[in-house]
Parts: sequence; C-alpha cells; structure tokens
Amino acid sequence: MPFATGITIILVISLLIIMAFILAGNIMVLITFYKPFHTHTLPPSLFLVSLAITDLTLGLTLTFTVITLLNSMHWILGDFMCQLAGYLNMVCGILSVHTLAAIAYDR
Repeated sequence: MPFATGITIILVISLLIIMAFILAGNIMVLITFYKPFHTHTLPPSLFLVSLAITDLTLGLTLTFTVITLLNSMHWILGDFMCQLAGYLNMVCGILSVHTLAAIAYDR
C-alpha cells in the first residue's frame, strides 16, 4: 500500500462523508420533483431529475471504485465489475455534461 494506514482511514472516511452528501442531496431533489406540484414545468423538471439520477449513479460508483482501489491498490471485484464500473462512470459523466448543456440551452 502506498499510503500509511492512518491516511487511508482518513481518505475512506472523507469519501464516505462525501458519498453521504451525494446521497442526501440527490435524493432530496428526487423527492422534491416526485411530489406533484403544478408549479413545475415538465422539461426543466425532467432535466433536473435526469441530472440527479446520473449524479447519484456517478457518485456512488465512483466512490466505491476509489475506496476499493485505496484498500488494495488493485481491482479485486473481477472483470465484469471493472467493465461495469468503467462504463457507468463514463456514461453518467457524459450524460451529466449533456444534461447541464440542455438545461443551459433551455434557460
């Protein structure tokens, strides 16, 4: 391991705190738009829901990937999970950028 045990523990705890904020924030956005309000217009609401879902997926997969690599410095979850994590990170990252561009164009 390239990091000392204390530094690894601090990094993992920091990432878990960040993951808790990712979960809380994006779930609050999803709950807000789940309730049927008449003030929400459909396209901007769909953009924000799409952004919350992609950010939630990206945050969870990327955080678990970093924690796994910090723990052992090599991938221990097998080829399928490696391919799936890489695919989800790439697709969700691109989808987040495209959704932000769509929101900017819509505004």
